[in-house]
Amino acid sequence: MVTGSSEGIGRCYALDLARSGFNIVLASRSQDKLEKVQREIAGINHNLKVKVVPIDLANAADYSAITADKEVSDNLGIVINNAGQFLEGKFFEIAPEKLQSELRLNLNAVTLLSKYATNAYKRQLDLSINPDQEKFGLINLSSIASYLPIPNMSQNAGTKRYDCYFTRSIRDSLSKRNVDCLIVHPGVVTTGLVDNAVIPGSCLPEQTVAGSLA
Repeated sequence: MVTGSSEGIGRCYALDLARSGFNIVLASRSQDKLEKVQREIAGINHNLKVKVVPIDLANAADYSAITADKEVSDNLGIVINNAGQFLEGKFFEIAPEKLQSELRLNLNAVTLLSKYATNAYKRQLDLSINPDQEKFGLINLSSIASYLPIPNMSQNAGTKRYDCYFTRSIRDSLSKRNVDCLIVHPGVVTTGLVDNAVIPGSCLPEQTVAGSLA
């Protein structure tokens, strides 16, 4: 499952996993964009199962669209928490409701879907006749901003710092459950979050994905 998979880094993760033969759950807000990615995956391998889940991950009430699907949880192998929000501007000028939306998406989605994934993996291990042969993956997207106090990006840097330390904190315990856990810290990537601008020193989404799935 890849969240925020309608474009940018999430889309590239989904396409790369498709090339490796994975069935995929695509989760993001725009159904039209997700269906476009679904067609791209069909062009790579038409035998793959691709489930499209239009969902606003800033709204915890919508999570049941994913968590209630037993077929998905029973076959879950890798979860990539890529969905996130980036608000640029002076902290005291950003509307409170926009801050709340960014916090819910950047903090709650990563935390709750990591818990969902690890619970699903545990159930599969408990039912497996060869648990030592089972392998799972969890990739959480942070940012290079998590290491830097950046003006006009204070709340974004803070949420990404949480994502970093949260993932590092659960990594050791998850390794005992056959879960490989990775935190990724992209720098400036040419995606919709920066209006697809080519900024000096930036990289393409494909480069970020290739580095973390190598």
